Amino acid sequence: MLLSINPINPQARLIQQVVDVLNNDGVIIYPTDTVYGLGCSIFSKKAMKRLQHIKNSNDHSGMNPKKPLTFICANQTEVQEYTQGIPTQVFK
Repeated sequence: MLLSINPINPQARLIQQVVDVLNNDGVIIYPTDTVYGLGCSIFSKKAMKRLQHIKNSNDHSGMNPKKPLTFICANQTEVQEYTQGIPTQVFK
């Protein structure tokens, strides 16, 4: 499925389709400033495994610690929910 979402005037129906994909263990592709990114819900182990498999398609060993995944947080408060003991200086 290919969706084109207007960044200035996004349609709620299309956003909901993306949310549904994420909630059903799906992987999405989205544009960034330079390239396209791959994404999934961090709450879905199945989706995380799918994403890792895509990233390591030539390496069928599964999760590869040498190719870590990143995740996007809405704000610093959300970062604190997923991390431990980050010094104040790091946030600056």
